[in-house]
Order: sequence, then structure tokens, then C-alpha cells
Amino acid sequence: MSATSIQPDARQTIVVVGGGYFGLDAAKSLAAKIDISTQRLVLITASHKFVYLPVTLRTLTTAEGTLEDHAFLPYGNVLQGRGEIVYGKAEAIEPSKEGKHGIVKLEGGESVYYDVLVLATGNKWPGAIDFPKEEGELKEHLGKWRAKIEKARSIVFVGGGLVGVEWAAEVLDFHQVSLAVVCEATKDKVNAVFCD
Repeated sequence: MSATSIQPDARQTIVVVGGGYFGLDAAKSLAAKIDISTQRLVLITASHKFVYLPVTLRTLTTAEGTLEDHAFLPYGNVLQGRGEIVYGKAEAIEPSKEGKHGIVKLEGGESVYYDVLVLATGNKWPGAIDFPKEEGELKEHLGKWRAKIEKARSIVFVGGGLVGVEWAAEVLDFHQVSLAVVCEATKDKVNAVFCD
């Protein structure tokens, strides 16, 4: 469903804002448990596709395997007919004066009424994994980052968490490059791992 105004009805309206890992998981779990005769579930997401982050790291590194087809997945009927998906960017939340319900305001002026609100907006990642929402822009973004990595003689990843280590491994699998991964920082020292 495109962004549209959703008004209160006789059912309790449960709104989940955010279609990433936690928001989608919360919406799927709620969809399986709600009584659709007395409760209504709405998932609001800014993107028409779920981003499967672990696979995106390889899609940024190489076009081999066309993994972008598996990294950016349409939501389709993920709520199995037991909820609605509204595609739009949440801009504001306006609780009622009593605090018992409210409205989520979307970009473009649409609004979504709620009785229960679940916020799972996630993170905004800078740089390479800040994926554009539009299909054409996404392909251009992937191509730009693949070209940068292909041309690089050395790359430094700052952060030894899931994203940094996994992406560094993907780069090493596909490219001849000097690589440094800064794994841990404390106020006294920085531990670094250097890979060739």
C-alpha cells in the first residue's frame, strides 16, 4: 500500500515504524498473534525492499553472483494477509493529549493513526551501506562502490564488528589489496590487525 492516511476504526491499531530487522520481526511476530477481528496491524517502512545487510557487503565488493537480487528483497506478502504495509517515511509522532493513542505523520502529509506504537527505526549508516531507496540509484551506488574497491591499492576498515570484519573478508576474497582493520579502540590504545 502506498503512503495514505489511515484513520481509526473499531479495531485496536498497532503500528510498527521501521521495516528493518527488528521492525519486520516485530511485525511478523505480531501478525501471527493478533486477532484480526479486533486488532489491526500496520508496518510503516521508507523502503519498498528489505535490506539483508550481510549479503550487501558482497554486493558492494563484486558483481559476481548478482547477489543484489538476494540482498534487497521486496516485502510482498510478508505479513501473510494479517497486516498492512505502508510505504512512506515517518517524519513525526504526535501522541494524543491523553497519551492513549496518536498519529504518525509521514513525508508528504499522510498520517497513520495508532493505539499501540512500536518504534524500530534502526540506524542510518553513512557511506557505502547508506543504500538509496530507488532501484536506479541503487544500481548506480553499487557500481560506484565496486569501482572504488576495484581501483584501491589499500583499504582501511575502522571497526572490528560484524560489518567491518565481514566486509574486509569479502574484499580480500575478491581483490588484491593491502588491508588494515582497526578492531578495538580504548582510551589507552588502539589494537590493529593488518592483513596482506
